[in-house]
Amino acid sequence: MKKRHIAIRFSIILALIMCGACGSGASAARTGNVEVIRRGAGTQLGAVSASAAVTENRDTKEIKGDTGKYGYIENIPASRVTTGKKPDPREKQKYTVPQNAAEIAYTNAVYEIIQKAKKLGATGVTNVISNVERNYDPDSRIEEIKVSVSADAVKLLK
Repeated sequence: MKKRHIAIRFSIILALIMCGACGSGASAARTGNVEVIRRGAGTQLGAVSASAAVTENRDTKEIKGDTGKYGYIENIPASRVTTGKKPDPREKQKYTVPQNAAEIAYTNAVYEIIQKAKKLGATGVTNVISNVERNYDPDSRIEEIKVSVSADAVKLLK
């Protein structure tokens, strides 16, 4: 009888693990580490730059190349960089895990410049420059997005 209870418990745990694995596909909500750095004037500490690339299968919505680490620069919406469109000024900037491939690539690169700036002792960045390259292959239905971001790391004035 005791062995039967152990076998049933094991089966239930295994079933729960399997269900969890199935739910973590492309349609599941993304999670990750999000960091934000301020933008402004200060004492320049050095230049920082980073690049990131992701691909998205337009049919399956599968995104590859995502590091799970996302960075934002205050007052620079990711959508403005990736689409060129300014968001509604009444809308508060959100620092959440991005859901589309272009914003994922951009925030992956920004996360890296934040880490590099922090290593220099920076509390902010200025002179931020971004470049987004998008290439779509209609045969494979895969889009590749490459983003490069550079900035000057600064110690912000108090």
